[in-house]
Amino acid sequence: MSKKETADYLIIDTPSVLRRSERLAAGGVTLAFWLAMFYLWQPLISLVAWLFNTKLFYEHMIVLGGFRGFMEVLVIYLAVILFLGGGLIFWAKLNQWRFRGKEKRTLPPKASPEQIAEFFVVDSEQLKQWQSIKNARVYFDQGNHVARVESNEPEGVDQETS
Repeated sequence: MSKKETADYLIIDTPSVLRRSERLAAGGVTLAFWLAMFYLWQPLISLVAWLFNTKLFYEHMIVLGGFRGFMEVLVIYLAVILFLGGGLIFWAKLNQWRFRGKEKRTLPPKASPEQIAEFFVVDSEQLKQWQSIKNARVYFDQGNHVARVESNEPEGVDQETS
């Protein structure tokens, strides 16, 4: 099995388990963000389109003074970008200063094999055997307990362990 096939195999993609309303909501949110993206790119797209029609561009921007209005709006856009960017940089630097040397993110305590076996309601010896498998497929029953574990080794050695 190639790396791409292995990576694709590991991705859990099951839209069929979503309800119709959830799929429609996800599609609606995606559509809304695509429309927002097109809206945000509209000024640049309009500018490029005008540049292709140079006579019209020259008439509106130079002769009629549209360039001054463009520069006024550009200054406002740049001021907003600088304000928001400066705010984000200020916030990041403030947090860097506040939390320097105060690492609060710690790893959870390691679970013992007995605790893992107890949680999954399996035998400790079976668990140790399963943990030795490098690439495994785990099946669960209706009660969300481990039903069986199969070895899924790339070299094709398929050992089923129950």
